[in-house]
Amino acid sequence: MSESQLRQWVDEGLVHRPYRVRKHVVLFDAARLAEDWDKIKLQAISQDSRSDQRGSDFGDNPWDAVLR
Repeated sequence: MSESQLRQWVDEGLVHRPYRVRKHVVLFDAARLAEDWDKIKLQAISQDSRSDQRGSDFGDNPWDAVLR
């Protein structure tokens, strides 16, 4: 996941805004980011099922390992 993708999702309101610690240090709440990731994944799956096309596989939530 790239920084530009995260910025786009924050701008679109898909993920919660991060905490800015310093000018170049930004922290995300891992639990909220995991919830946001799951929400994005479910939206993509529902869009794929409505359009009746097979979408890309998101795979496991990358933030689940952080929460364990």
